[in-house]
Amino acid sequence: LMRYVPKVRSLVGSDQIIGLLGQLGLCKPVCMEIPSVRFDVKGEECFLTKPHQDLRSIRSARCVTVWLPLTKCDEINGSIAAFSGTHNNGVLPYDMLDGQMSVCKKYLNEQRILNVDPGDLVLLNSFCVHESIRNKSSKIKINLQCFYNDLDALNYNDKLYKLNQIKDYKEIM
Repeated sequence: LMRYVPKVRSLVGSDQIIGLLGQLGLCKPVCMEIPSVRFDVKGEECFLTKPHQDLRSIRSARCVTVWLPLTKCDEINGSIAAFSGTHNNGVLPYDMLDGQMSVCKKYLNEQRILNVDPGDLVLLNSFCVHESIRNKSSKIKINLQCFYNDLDALNYNDKLYKLNQIKDYKEIM
């Protein structure tokens, strides 16, 4: 229910975030999904994500994932790890591991765990491969994430726009 809180929803259209997205080349940034709020507790592992791209949020070649930590995020408190340079390779092939889509290991390189404070803003190209880092502390890790595409870059007939309709990972290969 947190994602429906008016303050959370208002962040999506904030002048600061829209301005930063413009600097990254999104002419008309639009958030086409409801933002999500994630809570990770010590010992919980069933919702941790494997190395992935935000495929179901990509609708154009110009897309950005906005990740906002509301608590300290690092190797101890839980975070995300990004894989350098993977945003340059388009949609990458996936394996299925434990029921999750996971980018094939041969496409992964240096993993970088994000060490961020509450209120820091992380902007990732949505093609950038990233994964969850388990919370090992007694504190709850909380973050907000929203996904933006450039309205000027949308093409309703191309493969990128249709990524949100994937039912089977083989459909993207």
